[in-house]
Amino acid sequence: MIQRLVKDSRRGGEYRGVYRLTPDAELVRPRLHTRDKAVAWQRLRVIVAEAEREDVGLIPPAQQRLSAGRPLADHLAEFTAELRSVGRDSMYVRCVGWRLGKLFLGCSWMMLSDLSSSGFLAWRSGCGLSPKSCNDYLADLAHFVRWLVKRGRLGADPLGEIERVDTARAEHYRRAFTPDELRRLVSVCGVRAVPYLVAALTGLRRKELGALRWDDVFLSDGGAYVLVRASIAKNAKRSRIDLHPDAAAALGLLRSRATDPLVFGRRGLPDVSVLKADLAAAGVRFCDDLGRRLDFHSFRATFATMLVTCGVTIPLTQQLMRHSDFKQTQKHYTDAGQFSAAAALQLLPRFAVVDDPDFRGHFAFPAGQNQSLAVPESPDQNSDQALANSGDCPVPAGTVTDSQNGSENWGTRIRT
Repeated sequence: MIQRLVKDSRRGGEYRGVYRLTPDAELVRPRLHTRDKAVAWQRLRVIVAEAEREDVGLIPPAQQRLSAGRPLADHLAEFTAELRSVGRDSMYVRCVGWRLGKLFLGCSWMMLSDLSSSGFLAWRSGCGLSPKSCNDYLADLAHFVRWLVKRGRLGADPLGEIERVDTARAEHYRRAFTPDELRRLVSVCGVRAVPYLVAALTGLRRKELGALRWDDVFLSDGGAYVLVRASIAKNAKRSRIDLHPDAAAALGLLRSRATDPLVFGRRGLPDVSVLKADLAAAGVRFCDDLGRRLDFHSFRATFATMLVTCGVTIPLTQQLMRHSDFKQTQKHYTDAGQFSAAAALQLLPRFAVVDDPDFRGHFAFPAGQNQSLAVPESPDQNSDQALANSGDCPVPAGTVTDSQNGSENWGTRIRT
């Protein structure tokens, strides 16, 4: 071990310590903030003793000890600030901060040292959220904890053994509109019919629609479309979305009275309370008998379901939905309840096997072979072929033909 003092002439002769715990370790030069040699030696011995305890694992590193005593709110503020600094979407950052703040409150976590897997499991068991929402909270918390470990504020991940909730058997809580329900909705909600119709005929997400500007909308006769900027797209990719004629016509009417650069204005899109009121006016139930609801994201599911119902292939539907995995399109955005199984079976080719004489010939009895005989109405009780019955079940009398041994007396077989 190396342990000595040196004077720092650039700092007025203050002492600086120099030490190394092992031969292969780097030299550490802590400032001691004193010109008194005795005090400098005392401070250096304290620093070295603490470093030795850290080295053998008796105490956590100094940064972890300092971080453990800080409020979680301070760490969360620095975490979200770093997310913004690396270019993460502002809406995503706000959502992560809101969810983690709500989670900390629900788990009664105030300081960094309060983080524990048992606290999260207790919160999850009684939160009443859907399996997907629970997994979203866990994903955000895991991201936050990984950041803490990477920054040296936490020694190990306390959530490493927590498993995600299995959503494979979870019931869908959202459904798609039927075409009739969508017609009834847009017929009663006035100008709000435009965002509803555009959402259902383009599959654009609520955030993308809310940030859509008139500069992004092109309604020329050669083909109407909108451009989704990379800055507002979920996948951060610029996309061209061709418009259905009805959606283009609705946007054309809205543009004629537009006074704001945003397509749907500063007030944004209708929230869930407004949508509920519009559904009630249209006579459409917000929740069906299975507990599945109609919310704004249901318009995106409606778009995917209508495409598949009209015969569009899954790969093309995936492309129009801008999904990276076709399984997501099939599992989460296609409402199979709107597909008619009977109608699908009628589309299969017919083979007319019943009308084919050759096929019917396979079911005819070969020449010389008798069909099964019916049970006589009044068998001869004195005949050798009379019923031999033990009382449990009737045994039909008569001659039974054996294809190998010829006719054989049934009653004789039983008596034998």
